[in-house]
Amino acid sequence: MMEKNSIEIYALIICFISLVLASVALGTGIYSLVGMKYPEVVISANSYESHRDLMRLFGVSDKELKRDVNTFTEEDKRMLWWHAHKRYVDALALYKSVICMS
Repeated sequence: MMEKNSIEIYALIICFISLVLASVALGTGIYSLVGMKYPEVVISANSYESHRDLMRLFGVSDKELKRDVNTFTEEDKRMLWWHAHKRYVDALALYKSVICMS
């Protein structure tokens, strides 16, 4: 009798823990999906604007920011890569000049 009771309690505890972990995983998944579809809802307005400003710095227009990545042509991707690479090289050169001056 005692052994059966302890097995039942153990099974109930495992079941409860599984439900809690499944709920956390489901909530995290939903949060991630909402964040991918509507990033302005999930992150703070300040971070969102900072990200948009950074994208503008890399030469991405507001119209392009609203486009789906899957609709980019190969030429669009090359252009974005070129802008990002150019900004990276410029930033690296600035960083090296500041370090060398120190």
